[in-house]
Amino acid sequence: MRNIFGIDLDHNRPGKDKTLYDVMDGQKFRVTGAAGKLAKLHERYAERIPEKHAADHISEAAYQIGRSCMKILRFYPLILLILALIWFQDLNSRPLHTILILLIPAFVLLAVLLLCLVLGKICVPKTVGRTPGFDSKQLMQDYEKELKKLLAIPDSAERIDIFCFTYQWKSGKAVQRKNRTGRVFTNMEYFAYMKEGKLFLTDGHDLFEIPKAAITSIEHLEEKGNASFPSWNKEQPYTDAAYARYRVKKGVDNYYMPLAAVYQVEVKNRPEPFGFFVAGYDVEALCRALGRPAPKLPIPKN
Repeated sequence: MRNIFGIDLDHNRPGKDKTLYDVMDGQKFRVTGAAGKLAKLHERYAERIPEKHAADHISEAAYQIGRSCMKILRFYPLILLILALIWFQDLNSRPLHTILILLIPAFVLLAVLLLCLVLGKICVPKTVGRTPGFDSKQLMQDYEKELKKLLAIPDSAERIDIFCFTYQWKSGKAVQRKNRTGRVFTNMEYFAYMKEGKLFLTDGHDLFEIPKAAITSIEHLEEKGNASFPSWNKEQPYTDAAYARYRVKKGVDNYYMPLAAVYQVEVKNRPEPFGFFVAGYDVEALCRALGRPAPKLPIPKN
């Protein structure tokens, strides 16, 4: 099954002339002409963001530096232990050159620790909404109101997290990227709603349509391991009781949960089937939009 929201990094990378949506595998499901209208709407609202507020967003390179530094800081208890062992040596009974050999690494480790702390604080993304008199929440509400009007999105539309991913080819097989917590996904929030026998999906940048009759199954992934994703899009925290059964956990710079809590929606297509992946905590919302009963939610232990 090919992922409608999958991206082949070996053959179809996004770039100056190609947006993220231009290179997704499910081009046949994109609604022709919607992207242009949505881009104009997005640009119009982007102009309403004050320059100072926009400047709060740092570059990707700086963010990656900060993220790496924060990862290093996870080992600060070990570093402090090493420093303590060095400092509490009986230095008075040792010759000067031995003392210097012990102290130089101690100062180097301390300097690295302080540098990581400073860079981690400087380079992490700053909080949105710091510009006086600027209400980012109200701007988003206005944007969504106009988006719903533009696409005629019904009030009954559901918000769901669709799990997109990138992949590359190795030995003739498509291989999804992984990190230390599991398979890497990007959870993008989409409005899901039915109209004229079709499931429509939009995140405000593009619009996809899938015939309801072509959706053949909604099943959880029968795989061990975890699904890693970068953000939490819900108003309630991931620790809320409503999400307990999905076993969502927070890492240093990501969230993750069992792959068995990710659902695969298969779409009949020739010559090969398509589909997409939805977070388990949103599969019931997707089924409400489709008007079909939700599947069971077995989440086996890894």
